[in-house]
Amino acid sequence: MLRPANNLFENRRPPVRLGLILAVLLPATPFVLGGDSPPAGRTNANSSPPAVRREQVTQLVDQLASPSRSVRVIAERSLQELGPAILPWLPTARELDDPQVRETVERLRNTLEQQQAKESVLPSTVTFQGTLALVDLLEQIAASTSNPIDTDNLPDMLRQREVSVAFERTPFWKAILSLADEHGLRPVYSEDTGALRLEPAESDSMEQPVHAEAGAVLVQVGPVTQRKRPGPAGRQLLEIRIDLLLEPRLHAVFLHYRLDDFTLTGPDVASISPFTPGASYERPLTGGVAATLRERFVASSPVTGQHLRFDGRLTLRTAAIQETFRFPVANVPRRKRLDRGGVTAQLLSAKWSDTPDGTTALKAHMAIAYDETGPEFESHRAGRLYQNAWLESGTDGRRQSAEVGLLRQLDRGAELELSVERVNRDDGPLTIIYQAPRQFLDLPVSFELEGIPVAEQE
Repeated sequence: MLRPANNLFENRRPPVRLGLILAVLLPATPFVLGGDSPPAGRTNANSSPPAVRREQVTQLVDQLASPSRSVRVIAERSLQELGPAILPWLPTARELDDPQVRETVERLRNTLEQQQAKESVLPSTVTFQGTLALVDLLEQIAASTSNPIDTDNLPDMLRQREVSVAFERTPFWKAILSLADEHGLRPVYSEDTGALRLEPAESDSMEQPVHAEAGAVLVQVGPVTQRKRPGPAGRQLLEIRIDLLLEPRLHAVFLHYRLDDFTLTGPDVASISPFTPGASYERPLTGGVAATLRERFVASSPVTGQHLRFDGRLTLRTAAIQETFRFPVANVPRRKRLDRGGVTAQLLSAKWSDTPDGTTALKAHMAIAYDETGPEFESHRAGRLYQNAWLESGTDGRRQSAEVGLLRQLDRGAELELSVERVNRDDGPLTIIYQAPRQFLDLPVSFELEGIPVAEQE
């Protein structure tokens, strides 16, 4: 159970050291409650990003065609300093007649997209000091960090409980864990809503996971279980559960790790080795956000009563840049085409059907096309790259995850079928939201956790 604490940031576990490794070191992405927040996946590493206006970008792009070299250089430098926020307003190559301007704009786009990709996987942070009802505080954190948080199932006795906090550039997971710990909750991913949810924690202290933040990733490790292993006397088979949870605004396509990169050690055991040394795994994430791993080790002697240390490293393949498409759904929507940043999405059809439980199901046919090559991937991975879709309903933007089927793989895109069950058509307005991956980034994560309890021998 995550127990209440007098000190909001009191540590009730042995020290946990975690590291997030990036190719380029950048500051954490701050989000301030009450201020304007960038769209999901479009974070900015500066605490006070410059205000950008479309007219300003248009004027600077026009100056790229100036006969004066100094004017062109200053214009390009100014556009680059404005950062990734200008990307939606940069003209596409086919909109530019001047070859020199076209080359400069494409160079700027590539530079800014790389910057945006690296910034997008940094941890968001929260700055807020004051007192709010718990439900209001969570909703404001969600709005300001672009991390959806489902508060519908929050226990009634907690919803209106006043909470005083002093968050100052506090990483998202640290803020969430401090609130969860204080109120006996635990963070989980809701596949139905595609959002983070806080649920009552287990009351048994042995069931409490050891957790810590690795940048934008939360690592939670449950108690180790053991049982006797056939073979030499004293050898034990250990199983450990590792739960990974990304900030919900992110989307990881695959998780890759080698079992040899995980080490489990104890103070009073000679050796603990992987059950299948040399094994390598690649696994998808639920909703692109959550994954649960269960791995086995062999101990040379019993570890009952000990607290173990678990070290590891893995890599997340993240869709660092995604283009978001919104298609309002009427009774029978007509074809609609949207263009975003070199990606075109078409809603070809949408059909409703009645279900036995009195609700309706929605099936939509979509086509995704990339202007150039699009993301590179092997054919067996294709279906996983197009999974980020949901149905938004009501004025409060509630989400229902959509099941996405790959109908046909194209040279520069795909045809998809989106299915959403148990839809209340009266709970409008309804909007299909689809996020197309456009640039991928490998995110290496390393962690060191201490104090992992061992469950009684079975």
